[in-house]
Amino acid sequence: MFKPILASALLSMLLFSCHNAQPVSPKMAEKKKFHLPVVLQNAQEKATPIEAKAVTPVSFPYLGKYQFCDTLKPADNGVYKGEMTRIEDLFLEKSGIGKWDSLNTDGFQIIADYKTSILYRSNPYVETSVYFPVYIVNETDTPKLFFGKDRHAWGVQEAKDTSDYASWYSIECWNWSGDGNGSFAVKIRPGEFAMILAPKYKGSQTGSMRLRLQIDQSTYVSLPYEGAYHQEQFYFDMSSPDLYPARHAKSFFTTGIYGAAFKQPGKH
Repeated sequence: MFKPILASALLSMLLFSCHNAQPVSPKMAEKKKFHLPVVLQNAQEKATPIEAKAVTPVSFPYLGKYQFCDTLKPADNGVYKGEMTRIEDLFLEKSGIGKWDSLNTDGFQIIADYKTSILYRSNPYVETSVYFPVYIVNETDTPKLFFGKDRHAWGVQEAKDTSDYASWYSIECWNWSGDGNGSFAVKIRPGEFAMILAPKYKGSQTGSMRLRLQIDQSTYVSLPYEGAYHQEQFYFDMSSPDLYPARHAKSFFTTGIYGAAFKQPGKH
């Protein structure tokens, strides 16, 4: 008699607990959903988009990680001053992430907010230029890893060349960095996002653009957005073949970059 009574009691408890399970409140569910924040900036000097007439070497500035929010005031100094970057969430060299071996770089969302303009300059000796924010979002239930180097992320922008069967070509290449030091990894927890900046360009035409981002072994492609660019930005400037990036153009044509292709000279 004991076993049937015990089984009946356990079944009743299970049914009672299922019947009385509390649903997740809309407010709690909303906390896990990302929406574009309003970016607050200090008053700065006037700036214009970048003027480029060839494939441009770039590295996307990293401005820290944050919790999902309605308004955002970016940190001033990226990886060293991110508002949400606790010391235990940061390694300044990739070789130090052994204890995070269970984490990975997949599952992010990459959201480019081209309609928002941010004035930025990497140091006091260069002109301020116009950028737009790109968000690396973790809406999952597990922490993820974001990798970068020298306070920057690896990525490029592509544009659709309507003169060439609407093909996508990169208008940027990676900015040369001659040493292997300066890499870092940041743990992006659920309900957090990393923020990087991508440049806006002056352009004689507007059309579909998109952004590719390389996070360690994971390659991400954003949804297309309407942006400005010059037709000349599909080509490398070969007037100084001994200078970067012209001297690496042949390699870029062969291998591409982060899955993006480059348009070769003479192709129209």
